[in-house]
Amino acid sequence: MAAGGRRHQRRSVLRRPVGGRRRLALVRAGLAEVKAVAHAHGATVNDLLLAAVTGGLRELLLARGTPTDGLTLYASVPVALRAQADTATLGNQVGLMVVPLPVGEPDPVQRLQHITRATIERKRRPERLASLRPAGSLTILRALNRYSRHQRIVDLFVTNVPGPQRPLYVLGARLVEVFPVVQVAGNVPLSVAALSYDGQLNIGIQSDPDGLRRSLEELGAATPPLTG
Repeated sequence: MAAGGRRHQRRSVLRRPVGGRRRLALVRAGLAEVKAVAHAHGATVNDLLLAAVTGGLRELLLARGTPTDGLTLYASVPVALRAQADTATLGNQVGLMVVPLPVGEPDPVQRLQHITRATIERKRRPERLASLRPAGSLTILRALNRYSRHQRIVDLFVTNVPGPQRPLYVLGARLVEVFPVVQVAGNVPLSVAALSYDGQLNIGIQSDPDGLRRSLEELGAATPPLTG
């Protein structure tokens, strides 16, 4: 555990205090196609989402002239622990996985395989966050928010929530699309949230553009020029 803790104590290319501005991007994908690709590689939809996020981060950094060789970023991924919950109490037990994202890996299949192995291992021993019961959830969230301002463990938030696979209606009107939005907080300026609904996987990406820009500019200034 100590070795794992020391591994995360490093300067991040993304972590910066979150400011007041926000940028939101929406992505749509067919759920059946996503499942088919994931299952063909022995992965889950969540693994495929993490691999897609990893590829996107790699492209972003390379477009900014940032070397990615050997680079790994770490995502905070919530997991439900219902099977371990006390059935006599209200609320769900919530755990946390810190998943390494191999941004430095150029091959997309290799990236997915690395992530699949990591999530299988971490699902066996997720860190228990708390029991999110109505009486204590607000206190827990406040404590997590305070801690997140100074944490040195994760670089971004990623969550995937399975939703209903049949259309929902409100006063007779069909709900066409639903997009999740997870707030950025503390010193983590990037969050990715996915929700499956009625055959579609909808992804909401929220960022603090100022924090991300400062991170990339500082890293670019500290990077020696490339020689041919």
